[in-house]
Amino acid sequence: MHILYIDESGDTAPLNQGGSKILTLTGCIIDEKDKREIELKFRGIKKKYYQNEDVEIKSNYLRYANPKITDLEKQSPIKLYDQGRYDALQSDIQGFLKSIPVVIISVVYR
Repeated sequence: MHILYIDESGDTAPLNQGGSKILTLTGCIIDEKDKREIELKFRGIKKKYYQNEDVEIKSNYLRYANPKITDLEKQSPIKLYDQGRYDALQSDIQGFLKSIPVVIISVVYR
């Protein structure tokens, strides 16, 4: 059996209300037999950097976790204050994502 995870990128707000012209819907398909190993690896990364394997890591949280970003409006609940640690986290997550046996399907609406 396969599992499909779906998420959107963009927004559905009208353009006159600051909405984006582009909305992307992406599905990631994994084999059910791989689910536990994927989850354990990701939880291990979260525990390594945040001492909490249940912390939520979203792309915008991760982007603004960079210590180089000092804009107070772009703060992250997972902010790291050491550039080396942030770079190591980025590297670990990239390696993790590359290792996942997944099929990705995206649809872009303009």
